[in-house]
Amino acid sequence: MEQKNTKLSMHTLSEEFSLSLHEFPIEETFSSKSSMPVPEELNVQDLDFNRKEDRYNFEEPLGEGAYGKVWKAKDQKIGRVVALKEFKTTGMEGAWLCQSEINRAGRLDHPGIPTIYDAGQKDGNSYFTMKYVEGKTLKQIIQELIDKNKETHKRFPFIKRMELMVQLLRTLCDLHENRIVHRDIKPENILVDHNGHAYLMDLGIALDLNESNGEGDLCGTPKYMSPEQCDCGRIDGRSDLYSLCATFYEMLSLTYYGPKLRTAMAYVEQIPIWEPGRVDLILHPSNGSFVPSEFRMIIHTGLQKDVHMRYQNAKEMLHALENIQDGEICTICTRTLIKKNLHRYMHFLDWNPYISVPITIGLISVLFFAAVLLGTVLGQYL
Repeated sequence: MEQKNTKLSMHTLSEEFSLSLHEFPIEETFSSKSSMPVPEELNVQDLDFNRKEDRYNFEEPLGEGAYGKVWKAKDQKIGRVVALKEFKTTGMEGAWLCQSEINRAGRLDHPGIPTIYDAGQKDGNSYFTMKYVEGKTLKQIIQELIDKNKETHKRFPFIKRMELMVQLLRTLCDLHENRIVHRDIKPENILVDHNGHAYLMDLGIALDLNESNGEGDLCGTPKYMSPEQCDCGRIDGRSDLYSLCATFYEMLSLTYYGPKLRTAMAYVEQIPIWEPGRVDLILHPSNGSFVPSEFRMIIHTGLQKDVHMRYQNAKEMLHALENIQDGEICTICTRTLIKKNLHRYMHFLDWNPYISVPITIGLISVLFFAAVLLGTVLGQYL
């Protein structure tokens, strides 16, 4: 990017994205590649979807992204409710956008990515259908937590929020193993169903690393983009980890992790040079206590500006989080040292149930006599 002024000078934007980044909504997905180039060697027949105008009955809109609008629809052929994404761009370009997204999603076989069912065209607009997930976005859940909704706080205590992060990391493991970078992880693109299962939605601007390294592209939602995304640099899975940590900072603290700015361009300019605040100040809002140190360290590592200082892949970050859940806590302070040894002791008792009672009684006795002795000694000096 030669200069970050009122408009992107490194790309020729279509009329749809001629809007200045100074005026672009800060929580909307932006893509400098607003006009997707259709390969010259592509045969029109390759994208010749069957027309199925009467198969789907549109019921209600579910959301809208940079390239398309998602509807709740009824598949009248088999009686199934689906989510239908209809692309805004018509003709060959719209068909290519549709084909690209379903090709990326089709390579994935993970419960955290909605399954693609079908693709077609209606009135010149390409579309595809996928599994309909009934639930709420993480953005909606965070807002309910901010509003002190008792039911939501009860449903999403601290441990449950971390379980959601584990689920999403497992999804990212599959995504990155298939050399796909999501590029737009944010609360609005994470859907949680009524059973507490998290889905990563919208692969509309996902990057296929087999085709490109993303250099020169400005794609994503400015508030949650990684520094390298803002700089239009090369990206890989570590960029997704940054966005995921920014999202879960907000889920834990109910506040945005970065500076509160007014324009999308301001975020693009400031995120690469802004130093994240003290992650150890994240609070657990349901009872006002601090988030445990070991979890804060994971968020802190994921939000490093230097990609080499972050977790190097989703598996590494997932392993660190699962170790904490299993009690294998990294010793970074006195508190974590005590917790680590207490967990080891409890694990020992689980595997040796017959001696757990006498050992516990013995420890209580030692603590009792130590307290009595301490009281006696102090009494002599008071």
